[in-house]
Amino acid sequence: MSIFKNLFARSPFSPLQQHMEKVADCVSKLEELFEAYRKKDYKKIKKIAEEISALEHAADLTKNEIRNNLPKGLFLAVNRGDLLEILSLQDGLADRAEDIGVMMTMKKLEPLEGMEDLLKQFLDKNLEAVRSTQDVIREMDELLEASFGGKEAEKVRKMIEGVAYLEHEADV
Repeated sequence: MSIFKNLFARSPFSPLQQHMEKVADCVSKLEELFEAYRKKDYKKIKKIAEEISALEHAADLTKNEIRNNLPKGLFLAVNRGDLLEILSLQDGLADRAEDIGVMMTMKKLEPLEGMEDLLKQFLDKNLEAVRSTQDVIREMDELLEASFGGKEAEKVRKMIEGVAYLEHEADV
């Protein structure tokens, strides 16, 4: 029996969920970054940008660990390529947060009058989309247990539609 057990890899979603937690921690720092920008606190902007960079690096280490240890040739519950694509998309979120942090430290920009509310709304909508994405990733274990079908699949499908709508709202 142990031969069959060894052929089937454990759920790959736990490491993916851990990575998403680190990505979400990184992205959520943007709220503090933009608050410091609004207050023209350039020292704090630099400090927060460094924190974002450290969090992004931690997410990268987790990403690399997943890539290096994702089983090849075993029976995964999901396609290996699909998992790596999700990992890459998650990584892109942390990368963009780091890019924003770096850009905010390049020059002491003055907040544009009248843009603060729009910028805050844009940031809030994007953070909501990231949190919703995190919720979807948290549901993956339950989806696997439900064999990617039934009520759980419908629930996750609706959650994904919600994320897509939030992305659309952020874009307009």
